[in-house]
Amino acid sequence: MSSPRLNPDRQIAKLNLAKSSLTLNPTKVPPHVFPGSPTLHPGEPPLQVTPDFDGFAVTHPWIGQKMGKIQSFPGGFGQQFQGATLYGVYGGNPNEVHGAIRDKYLALAGPAGFLGFPTTNETGTPDGKGRFNHFDHGSIYWHPSIGAFEVHGAIREKWASLGWEAFGYPLTDETSTFYKTGRFNHFRAFWSDGTSDRSIYYSPETGANDVRDTIRTKWSDIGWETGFLGYPVSGEYDVEHGRRSDFQNGSIAWSSVLGVQVQPERLSICAPDITFDAGIAVGGYGQLDVFSDGTTHLWGHFHDSGGAPYDCLLVFSVMDTEGRAYAAPQSGTVHGWDPGSRNMDWDTWGSNDLIRGNWAKIRSAHTGGYHAEVTSDWTPTRIADFVGKIAGAIVAVAGIITLIFGSAIFGGGGSGSTLPKDPNYGRPEDYPIGGEPPPSSGIQTIP
Repeated sequence: MSSPRLNPDRQIAKLNLAKSSLTLNPTKVPPHVFPGSPTLHPGEPPLQVTPDFDGFAVTHPWIGQKMGKIQSFPGGFGQQFQGATLYGVYGGNPNEVHGAIRDKYLALAGPAGFLGFPTTNETGTPDGKGRFNHFDHGSIYWHPSIGAFEVHGAIREKWASLGWEAFGYPLTDETSTFYKTGRFNHFRAFWSDGTSDRSIYYSPETGANDVRDTIRTKWSDIGWETGFLGYPVSGEYDVEHGRRSDFQNGSIAWSSVLGVQVQPERLSICAPDITFDAGIAVGGYGQLDVFSDGTTHLWGHFHDSGGAPYDCLLVFSVMDTEGRAYAAPQSGTVHGWDPGSRNMDWDTWGSNDLIRGNWAKIRSAHTGGYHAEVTSDWTPTRIADFVGKIAGAIVAVAGIITLIFGSAIFGGGGSGSTLPKDPNYGRPEDYPIGGEPPPSSGIQTIP
């Protein structure tokens, strides 16, 4: 006759089915017990399936007297004592849980919950400030100024790699993010001169990464993971004069020289040498920069070196993976011998919520360009024609999102924020004409 296979990680003996009172239904095997070998032989002593709670009480007299009867749970048992509760799996050794950690454990359904059974007794942390229990699927840590909170899964693995409570004691249980696309725990580190708040965030796309201190504060200011930066994709690391963390759509850096800087990603469309048809003595350059925070920057210069004046239209456009075109038109007149300036200069900042919201699709498409002509037709239909030439396809006016910059060419809708609380970093008013752009990470250029 074969007997149940017992978890080899537990200290167990072989089971003599002829003498044991435990009956297992092979179709309903409790956790930690598996069908199959080892094979038992007549005369072998039976296994004590119930953990030795009484023996534990003898060697740990501080837990006091037994209270009530043994409780059964899927996969094991529990026994309450005056000062603690003991838990153990079938055939395993008991471990105790007590105090605030026990209160948290029971609030999470105890051994019937996701944490499972304790694998340690309550133990003091190496820094001498807190207490903890490890469980099958997580840990509960307690600090006198915080209380008891659980950490589990990928976040716990990252936390352990950062030194457990040396990184910080948990301030929260693991919690879903606002849009339920990820999970997080907040932590607090205790120093001789104060405290430091940190977090570990997890998403299926990015894994678990930590964010700390000043960088964490700035990230929270722009909306945590709901802001344009998204989830962290790195831990904090050293850079010249400071520290930096990378996110899905940019970075935040701190330095002793510049302080804290939010660094959105940037996509640039460059037009370094714009010329027109033969005989038209107009030329120049231009560039469109779009940033992951929604900031847009259109700048450039035309010069008329001949005698005749010309009306000009220049259109930059970027596309996203769903075929939307984000167009930035610039129109104006350069003069020759007639009154007026031979030069046309532009340097305009704006902001667009759709750039921010669709940044991942714009970055993935990595498609854009420019088209310039001498023309007096600056209508939406003409601009759509330019965008079509850039995209290599016919683009309807309704499919174009104008970027620059409060323009009425397409009936508005281009610049400015429609959100009551705009998490953008880098509003247009932050960057006056001739001002410096936001510091950028991950610059991509479309020539």
